[in-house]
Amino acid sequence: MTTTSPQGTHPRFYQRTWVIVTATALLALAVGGVIGIQGADATSDPKYKAQTESLNAAKSELAFTKASLGDAQDSLADAEDKAADLEDRLKTVEGHLDERKAALRKREADLKKTVVALRDRKALLKEARADVREREEAVTAAEELIAETTVPGDGTFQVGVDIERGLYQSAGRTGCRYTVFGDANGDDVLLDKTTPGSASVSLRDGTWFVTRGCAEWTRQ
Repeated sequence: MTTTSPQGTHPRFYQRTWVIVTATALLALAVGGVIGIQGADATSDPKYKAQTESLNAAKSELAFTKASLGDAQDSLADAEDKAADLEDRLKTVEGHLDERKAALRKREADLKKTVVALRDRKALLKEARADVREREEAVTAAEELIAETTVPGDGTFQVGVDIERGLYQSAGRTGCRYTVFGDANGDDVLLDKTTPGSASVSLRDGTWFVTRGCAEWTRQ
């Protein structure tokens, strides 16, 4: 960690550094004074006593400053350790965050695949429904065609109204009788037959067809 000014991260550290410089200067002055008065009875000289006291005070201040400097360095080391620990934690958190982001991206990709698959299934379902409708329409058309071209084995039908004109065939049946009339009252008999086997009859518009005990008639 880098500090830029005494007013930065460790102001006490820089204040104590200036104190060390000042104390060192005072110590140098005191030593010089002691050397200058050697050769005389320096211990009785008031100046010597004053310089000795100043020297002792400077030594004490220097020792205190060194101790304070040591404490500041220890505090700085602790702060750097804490900063390193916080940095490690931050890296760990960032690593976990990257893992979560990767997992989220994978989930998004899986979701997109699911959406695409769902769209494909919807398209297939739409095609299947369309196919079912076509088949239903085909079956309906076939049923209508059968209804239009099939005549029950028993009943009276007006050709051109109840049934379509054309050639009809039946598998017959024992006791099968069919008659064609030219009028609604049954006075004008155009055809009257009884057959145990297969039979065929040609019907035209404006006539009446009567069938009794026969199998279904199918228009050819």
